[in-house]
Amino acid sequence: MTAAALSFVHPLEASAMILLWNLGITLVFVAGGSLTGRRLFNRAATP
Repeated sequence: MTAAALSFVHPLEASAMILLWNLGITLVFVAGGSLTGRRLFNRAATP
């Protein structure tokens, strides 16, 4: 919905900005998962 609203005001810049935000947030989630995932799985694997 935000992408549609921004595309009326700023056609190309808004699409690129939204794409970069989505990629950036995805990288943050992947980095956070890789940092905490090992610790959680190692704790669950030890008897």
